[in-house]
Amino acid sequence: MAKHKKTFIIAASFGVLVAFSLLYALNSNQILRAIGVSKPVPVFTFNESKAPGWWAAENYNSQASSTEGDQDSEPVDKLPVASMNLFKGKKGDNTTACFVMFSYYDYKTDVAQLKKDKDGDSLASTSMKNIGEDSLRFDALGKDTSFVLTKYELIGPDSENAMKGMSYGWADLGDGYLSVSGVCPTGSELDDTFTAVSAMKLMLY
Repeated sequence: MAKHKKTFIIAASFGVLVAFSLLYALNSNQILRAIGVSKPVPVFTFNESKAPGWWAAENYNSQASSTEGDQDSEPVDKLPVASMNLFKGKKGDNTTACFVMFSYYDYKTDVAQLKKDKDGDSLASTSMKNIGEDSLRFDALGKDTSFVLTKYELIGPDSENAMKGMSYGWADLGDGYLSVSGVCPTGSELDDTFTAVSAMKLMLY
């Protein structure tokens, strides 16, 4: 009887250990935050020499800057831990031109589904059309990462005074993912944002 009890305890303990290991693997960032252990947070950096005519705002951590009083629709742990916006033109110049938004989220997601959803929105829309895709490369956490940037253009009477060019792309980075969004006055100008992408890095200090 004692032998069976001991075997049961060992088996149960092993089962709990396996379950915890799986849970940790899937939600390690959330668990570490819950117990007060901080992990190094990646930051975006911009190499001005690789993208003449572009300038960058400061890297921003939305999770770290969020407070309990914020009335954001997204939970804090779903906010990006690194973001940076690049702008075409002279710093401080308010001329309307292209800009690119970069964000890094420190949790797993299905980036293929994100793309599928956006493509579906485009097909269902009468004011937005797909104008092509480009495969780009990005230096993410020391790895040469490729992702697809899909370009769209706003059409119809409501687009006359709007920024017509928009692009979206996502890259799976294992424990997190990268989001890149471009905006330009016209769809044909979206190719100008490729230079900005190539000048960016996501890295740990």
